[in-house]
Order: sequence, then C-alpha cells, then structure tokens
Amino acid sequence: MSDDRIIHNPDTGITYVMLGIDDILKCVKLSGDFSKFEAWGGNDASKRDNAENYGAGILNNSKDTRKTERQGLYGEVAFNILTGLPMDEVVREKGNDWDFTYSFKNTYRHLDVKNTGSFRDRCGKGEFMIKNSDWRYGPKKIYPLKSDAYFFTHHLVLLDNSNQKHELFGPKVSKIIVKMNGAISKKRIESNREERVGPSPISWAKWDNIYVRDSELVRPMDFFRQVGLKITSFLPYEECFNGIWKGLEQYV
Repeated sequence: MSDDRIIHNPDTGITYVMLGIDDILKCVKLSGDFSKFEAWGGNDASKRDNAENYGAGILNNSKDTRKTERQGLYGEVAFNILTGLPMDEVVREKGNDWDFTYSFKNTYRHLDVKNTGSFRDRCGKGEFMIKNSDWRYGPKKIYPLKSDAYFFTHHLVLLDNSNQKHELFGPKVSKIIVKMNGAISKKRIESNREERVGPSPISWAKWDNIYVRDSELVRPMDFFRQVGLKITSFLPYEECFNGIWKGLEQYV
C-alpha cells in the first residue's frame, strides 16, 4: 500500500514528505524529551552557556524552548516515514551521535539527518552545515564526524488545515512539507574537510562549521539504491495532487 505523505518528482530527483498532525505531535513530544534549555538555565546565559551544559539549542528561547530539537525532528520523522527505519529516540545527556542505523555490506552504518528551516548559501561554501569546532569553553575543540553518512533536509512550509502558510509554529499548524535533499558520505566530507570549513552565520558565534553544497548531494532515491535501503512505496507523481497534496503544487 502506498503512503500518500510521500511525493517524488522524477524530473528533479527530489523527494518530499508531508508531516501530518500525528507526525507533528510526535516531533513536539520528542522535542520535549530532548530539550535541555529549561533544565540548563533557560535565558540565564551564565548557567546555560557552560561546558557541562551540552546542547541547550541555539534556536531555543523562553517563548519557544524546544525549537532547535523540534525542527531537527521534522527531518528525522520524515526520513523515518520514507525508509521505515526506526529512529533513535533514546534520551542521552550528551545527545545522540546519529539518528539511524542501517546494514550495508554486512556491517552496520550510521546516518545523521540534518534539517534546516533556511535554505541559502552560507558564506559562499554551501547551503547545509555540520559543526566543525567550538571554542566557547576554552581551547578550540574539533568535532569528529561520527556518522557514516549525512542526510540533509529542509522543511519548506508550515500549513494549517486550509493550506494557509504560517511563519511560526503554533497550534494551528497541521502540515509540514519536508524536502529530502539528499546525502553525502563521511568519506567525501573528510576528503576536503579543511576547504569546507567556514564561519558560523551567527555573528557572535564562537564556533565554525563544515559546509556542504546541495549540488553535491546524492539525491534520495539514488542514495537508497547505492546503500541497498528499501523505501516506503508511494503514488506516481501525477496522482498525488488528487489527494492530500492537492493545491500544494507550488511547493513540490
């Protein structure tokens, strides 16, 4: 049976996933489990910005204490819908090193999903980023790449039941369209890691990032074929617009 939340454009090679209300509530619930913002000082930066208080969430604030985690989960839940692979939902003090595990050539491989809400070229090096190093708490610390592959997504739009667009997340949001851009291997990133490093787009940040261009990603269906991952079946592109995607052609 086909999952009508998935749509694949054969002309562009891009796949999209629509998160419905149950998927969104899952993101909300898990973001509450994962968020450390309130536990680690909230808006009190002297408590929150401490080396021991890992991952308070750069987007989080007193009005939306789970934004960082929730937005990341949009991509993870979409990937789960598309592949059927179980998400790593274990709450760990230091966060998770990867989101999914899959088998390839008789070994287990790890994959990290990186979702963004702002798709733009950053410092001329690429649209997507992975943290490279941090010097907020002392000498510069370079982070190792712990996943075998990185899969990048972009949540395009938040919609209500009438398909009206919302700029901010709120109780009326009942649909979120996630663009599944594609994947890149750790090996490829490491081959020219130094060239990829650039400053954070946040002016006051004391860290830098590894940047990845959308144009160098292996598109979703090609990636899944390469690693032998089966995906959830979906309807032909033209048929999708008779159902839940009706009126949303402008986004896909």
